[in-house]
Amino acid sequence: MDWLAARHSLAYRPSLAYDRPAMLRELGSVRALVLPTDVPVNMELLDATPNLRVIARLEENIAATDMEGCQRRRVRVVQAANGMARAQAEYALGALLLLMRRGMGVRPLSASAAEVPIVPVGREVSGSTVGIIGLTATAHAVAPLLSSMGANLIGYDPAVHRSSELWRRLAIAPMGLADLLMKADSVICLMNF
Repeated sequence: MDWLAARHSLAYRPSLAYDRPAMLRELGSVRALVLPTDVPVNMELLDATPNLRVIARLEENIAATDMEGCQRRRVRVVQAANGMARAQAEYALGALLLLMRRGMGVRPLSASAAEVPIVPVGREVSGSTVGIIGLTATAHAVAPLLSSMGANLIGYDPAVHRSSELWRRLAIAPMGLADLLMKADSVICLMNF
């Protein structure tokens, strides 16, 4: 935002994403838009923005973008393939923490404290082995977070050779998929199969 504001006239209006009529009214002179993927770019939006020259999407998914309409209007669509990597890394880490720490303990709802002791459930990330499948931009963001928490990282990506410097830089031990699945306490899958 600071980089854009230093170079261009900038209006940051995230609430417009949830008020389409207001958004369409206010876009008349806009030359560029940065939009989340859930805001559809269709002919209605393109008709409301006669000066529009570029649309930046925050993810690679362009399902909500009329690419042919943009091409006819000479509106360039720029996709930030890594734009959501940090948010996705935080989501993956949060999901991992929830899976590993399923509560402080479990006791049947009908039992009293005297009848059944609390049985600890889950484990810490520290000292556990986390498998990362796919060295995507999200993996580049989540690996340092997991390492800083004391996790041992192992990984698999068929597109990255075992001798690649990338594995060392991310502190991930490369291995085959079958070995990873056998050795990991938990797995984060970041690639499509």
